[in-house]
Amino acid sequence: VRDETTESDASLAHRLSQTCNAHGFSASVRPIVHRLAHVNESLSEGRYFFLDIKREGRVLYKKSWVELEEPRELSAEDQLRIAQEYFESWLNRANRFYRMFEFNLGENDMGGAAFTLNQAAETAYKCILLVHTLYTPQEHRLVYLALEAAAFGPVYEEIFPCQTQEEQDLFDLLDNAYIAGRYRMGFSVDHEHLDYLAERVQRLLAVTEQICQAEIERLAQNAAEG
Repeated sequence: VRDETTESDASLAHRLSQTCNAHGFSASVRPIVHRLAHVNESLSEGRYFFLDIKREGRVLYKKSWVELEEPRELSAEDQLRIAQEYFESWLNRANRFYRMFEFNLGENDMGGAAFTLNQAAETAYKCILLVHTLYTPQEHRLVYLALEAAAFGPVYEEIFPCQTQEEQDLFDLLDNAYIAGRYRMGFSVDHEHLDYLAERVQRLLAVTEQICQAEIERLAQNAAEG
């Protein structure tokens, strides 16, 4: 798309998804929307996700003003540098959200605590994706982020088991706190449930650090080998 307003228009993506899924495709369609300027910048920087789209994607419809940059392959040194930058920035951000959760909990602000705990988990998942792929979708649903991040380590069902209805309900509670924790008047969560979820988000933060450090070590070895 051309501008940030269209890029952030959730209703546009929802309508497109509904239209595609109405045709009964074998897999669910979830559109990913970006500004053309962002796509071209990512291609010129050699971001994996966009390189794969350029190489393997098929153009279904194209406006006359759409011109894609020629992609640049990242060097091993570039991959290492960018992954390190993402790791330091996003893991620090995730830990800050967790400290904000602890503050909100101490203030007995259960809705705010649930929201900041949600943000700690979301940011951890996005840290994993950025370090491993140099890309993260504009997505806030934990269930989708967890599924993608699980390709790189035990960060979904190993941390948030959903074998029982109670376990599923608690994960859904954390997932839904992104909206409910900010906009639903009177939203609150039992202290016991927050304790359960906080323990798992702490584990997620620890595993995130471990698997991201392992990936950075792998990239450093590749860069050293030239």
